[in-house]
Amino acid sequence: MPAGLKDEGRLLAPLAGRYIESAPSGLLQPHIRCAWIHQLPDEIEGGITVVPDCCSDLIWTGGELCIVGPDRTAAFPDIPAGSRLLGVRFAPGRAGQWLRLPLSDIVGRTVALGDIAPGLAAEFEDRIAEAGSDDERIDLMLRAVDRAGTEKPAAAAMQFVLRRLDNAVGRRRSMIDDLTAELGISERSLRRRCHEVFGYGARTLDRILRFQRFLQQVRATTPCSLAWLAAEAGYADQAHMTREVRDMSGLTPAAVVRQFKGPLAVSFNTGAVRTPYLPRMEVEHVHDDGKDRSSIC
Repeated sequence: MPAGLKDEGRLLAPLAGRYIESAPSGLLQPHIRCAWIHQLPDEIEGGITVVPDCCSDLIWTGGELCIVGPDRTAAFPDIPAGSRLLGVRFAPGRAGQWLRLPLSDIVGRTVALGDIAPGLAAEFEDRIAEAGSDDERIDLMLRAVDRAGTEKPAAAAMQFVLRRLDNAVGRRRSMIDDLTAELGISERSLRRRCHEVFGYGARTLDRILRFQRFLQQVRATTPCSLAWLAAEAGYADQAHMTREVRDMSGLTPAAVVRQFKGPLAVSFNTGAVRTPYLPRMEVEHVHDDGKDRSSIC
């Protein structure tokens, strides 16, 4: 069990400070889930929690470009209060072909882009540092992704696995058997290919997708009970949800609901920032970090 479970004072990352996401456009759309800007507050009580989402990010920390690999469980990064982070989030299963390496190599790791693609880092880091605004920096980061793009098509079989698991809310013990039969491969081959494309096997992918459905339900609805949430997200029962959510977030399901739905709940607004790659800001998460409050992908 992660050490951070003993401390539920941690705030889910998007609720800490000011977090803005924007949708990509054009040819990058199938490969990039979003670009984001995150301004952390000057004071953070208890730290923040980053939860697994099947994605990898290219981030700008103010001095260099880094790749943040996919996570299996909750991560508790030591990010200084007041930090301003910019990122481009790859869609699930897409980062590996851009990086030209198996994602299992960087699971749970943050790696300097210069260690993976030194030419790309040398070309873009100085330009990003000299850019006059965050919008320009995000645009340059997207251009870096576009520049390094590969003509190799996305692994169709693994995208099928992703869709199949994400849409199968009704849990069946035979899901992995069904996938191997439909793809005509062995369970060992399925595990190896999932590790290469997603960073982990199909069973871990399934757990993370289910956890993300739980978060979507919390954000989009007013849950009538934790048992209802468990059923809607696809957990076997409430106890199953409690174990999984604690592993994925370091929090109990009730604590997650309180963070989103309590007095400190996130607000959603529409922005109007435009760049060549980002036609419109889609969602903005804002958290008031005043002294009287009780409490990042």
